Amino acid sequence: MCPYGYYSQIDNYSREMIICKKNKEICPFTRFCSKQNKIIPNDTYGHTMGDCIMRKNIDLPEGSSRVVKEVSNKDFLYVDIEIDNDLFTYKFKNPYKEIPEYVYVKENIDGTYAIVEKRTRSKKQ
Repeated sequence: MCPYGYYSQIDNYSREMIICKKNKEICPFTRFCSKQNKIIPNDTYGHTMGDCIMRKNIDLPEGSSRVVKEVSNKDFLYVDIEIDNDLFTYKFKNPYKEIPEYVYVKENIDGTYAIVEKRTRSKKQ
């Protein structure tokens, strides 16, 4: 399930719904499962939680770069870096115990990039 989704009871509905922590609305990427008799993330029919713009768009602090959470894992981070108004994705060894939402990246003298280990917000996955 999306890291921003959580189950909550809504007045107008008899079942718990998945609510987005970012906009406090019912997640549109859900469906009813008759086998489990509950609302579950829609992971099989076209649009999934991975397509959600609320999940992809976060407010980044000045000078930071977004971590592509869909492909990052505990060993490697894939980071979107803007170079001359073009967006490139670089792979870095993950220096953190969790997958952060953003990191600070610096360019080295030889033209390579490295993660600057500052405190960042992170979400467990």
